[in-house]
Amino acid sequence: MFYLVCKNFPRNFGFFQWNQLSTLSRKPLSSTVKIDAEKNLVSFTVNYLVKKLGFPPERAALVSKSTNFQTPEKPDSVILFLKDEGFTHDQIQLLIKEYPRFILCDPKKTLLPKIEFFRSLGFPDVEITETLCARPEILKRSLKKQLKPSFEFLKDLFSLAGKTLIPLKWYTTALCSEFQTCLVPSVEILREFGVPDNHIVTFLKIKSKTFPLSGNKFRKIVEEVKDMGFNPSRMNFVVAVHIVRGFKKSSWKKKVEVYKKWGCSEAEILEAFGKYPWCMALSDDKIMAKMEFLVSKFGLSPSDVLRQPKVTNFSLQHRIFPRSVIYQALSKKELVPKDFRFWIFLEVSEEKFLQRFVEPFQDEAPELLALYQKALPL
Repeated sequence: MFYLVCKNFPRNFGFFQWNQLSTLSRKPLSSTVKIDAEKNLVSFTVNYLVKKLGFPPERAALVSKSTNFQTPEKPDSVILFLKDEGFTHDQIQLLIKEYPRFILCDPKKTLLPKIEFFRSLGFPDVEITETLCARPEILKRSLKKQLKPSFEFLKDLFSLAGKTLIPLKWYTTALCSEFQTCLVPSVEILREFGVPDNHIVTFLKIKSKTFPLSGNKFRKIVEEVKDMGFNPSRMNFVVAVHIVRGFKKSSWKKKVEVYKKWGCSEAEILEAFGKYPWCMALSDDKIMAKMEFLVSKFGLSPSDVLRQPKVTNFSLQHRIFPRSVIYQALSKKELVPKDFRFWIFLEVSEEKFLQRFVEPFQDEAPELLALYQKALPL
């Protein structure tokens, strides 16, 4: 009888189903429970972030990949602590977004000592909260090994440079750098090459990642900039160090090629960089757009542009184009000398531009102000 039943049972169905049932029977129940528990954990975290902090669901899901919890007690205590310390709702949201694990920390051990340290130095609470939200990585740094020694070092440096009242935000780049391996050697290398302390202070103010670099690598960059002909005693030297530090060799070559497409020689490009290093900090697209307008549409030669490289740093929409409209209108009516240089139009402030090039010509060209306002972006 058993033989007959097995004989008539569909082979493919019997094998597949029996194999599948066998596999399921061998699967540990604990793994299924673990998966369900993880889903519930993530779901609770996402719901909490959405309802308590106003995160969009997508952002909450992303944050939940870095931190998970299934009860509200610990995150509630962190949020309450932050509010008591003067953080706004938006600032708390930003902190958790940038530093997700902070929501599960002990704030009295992680945050309070750092806040009290900055308060002891005389910084107001508003400045402290704004700085910590702008650079939340400060919260990850050791107070004893990083923040305190870095701050004392910087304070002495600023004092030597004649700076006393320094906003906290000026310190942040250096505070987030490795103290012994990057910050101190970098400052000493700049001094060794003859860079004045007040220029080093300005260098520290530049929002960059210049100092998270070992002394040997930083020295090579400083030597490279000096070999380009920069004078270490001038401010352009530290600006050039900052810009070269941020480039890969391939990126530098690409920017040189962009300028060359407009007929600029390599010697002209290097000379322009020496006058105004920021001309090489622009994106390739911005260089192309500004050269396209100044050369192809406005009629300047590429050499004219590079002789005054500062013009490349002005906004095409907010300054270059609107002021070119006024320049052309005045030139058409012969109200500016033929040898008058266009970059003078660009360099002056908005107030002085109107006072020098619009208001004095209201009788001869009453349409100037309307032309200018129309040319400006909304």
